[in-house]
Amino acid sequence: MAFVKHPHLPAGKCQYAAAGGLGREAAAELRRLGVVVLPVAADTRLPIPLQTHADMLIHYLGGGQAAVADSQCDFCAQFSKLGGKIMHTVSVGEKYPSDVPLNAAVLKNIIICNSQCFDGKLLENYRLTAHSIIHVKQGYTKCAIAVVAERAIVTEDVGIYHAVKSTDIDVLLVRQGYVALPPYDCGFIGGCCGKLDRHVLAFNGRIEQHPDYRNLRDFAANYGVSLYCLTNQPLYDNGGIIPITEGKCET
Repeated sequence: MAFVKHPHLPAGKCQYAAAGGLGREAAAELRRLGVVVLPVAADTRLPIPLQTHADMLIHYLGGGQAAVADSQCDFCAQFSKLGGKIMHTVSVGEKYPSDVPLNAAVLKNIIICNSQCFDGKLLENYRLTAHSIIHVKQGYTKCAIAVVAERAIVTEDVGIYHAVKSTDIDVLLVRQGYVALPPYDCGFIGGCCGKLDRHVLAFNGRIEQHPDYRNLRDFAANYGVSLYCLTNQPLYDNGGIIPITEGKCET
């Protein structure tokens, strides 16, 4: 077992992952697949629908390092038992933008975030480690991005799409409104999925029900990635699945 080197991009089979708010069916399917879910404790400072969202409360930097909300004692304990290091804790607030200091999408040596909302210490760390920073207006950046491959993402956010399109990252824009997160009008595509290995992007719900499914399927296939449904229910934004450790790397 090894820590996932690059955030959201396991090279081998995911063994431990951070996730919260999973329904019984999705949680059981992850167990069947051999994935142990590390706990995401409810943070009562956030609105109720978001209180266990991993993409709001845990920022995995890769290589066994993480930054977390100061409410995540259980996660910190289990992460440390695995040999991981908590490099930074933050306090989150109820209202935007104080609820998104950990919300950013990292692609190997690139970070996509609203640099005015993202935690300043983390941002400086990424600068020191020579990450390119793509600034976007969307503060819920990781929520709005499904990471497919090292240079490939899917988003419903038009602003993210245009900011990324001018780079060497391949980006697919899909229609918004087909991921549930009651009582909000909708959730985010990035908040209902996560990679379980190099070749599998798993969804919390039936991705086939999305009107842009074929485009998404074909886009992912270009990178050798297939789409997998953890449940037979409609797509639901639970805050995503963050791979933490992996087995032997796959080719």
